[in-house]
Amino acid sequence: MVIFEALERLLASHRPDAVAIEEVFTAKNARSALVLGHARGVALLAAARTGVAVHEYPARRVKQTITGSGAAEKDQVRRVLQLQLGEVPAELDASDALAVALCHLRFLSPRGPGGKP
Repeated sequence: MVIFEALERLLASHRPDAVAIEEVFTAKNARSALVLGHARGVALLAAARTGVAVHEYPARRVKQTITGSGAAEKDQVRRVLQLQLGEVPAELDASDALAVALCHLRFLSPRGPGGKP
């Protein structure tokens, strides 16, 4: 309930045009996958209730867009973001979220990902 209410408040106050989220992936740890699935479902519900468009990206596409390699590790994604943007969150999950947002922005670009036509 805490995540849902916080997301609803953020969506209402910032009124974004879209929400970008990573697609479901298979995790090695079943409990982690279950918890992540619950949190992801809550985020999707909050977006749907506020009428915000949701765009989903596979993790490999996010990594490919940011680093050039779909097999990049989390710390590599963070380092590339730091090179591109300067300051980025220290927490890997937060930098992953930033990577998803940046991936979405690049796919919205009229020239496509990486600035290619």
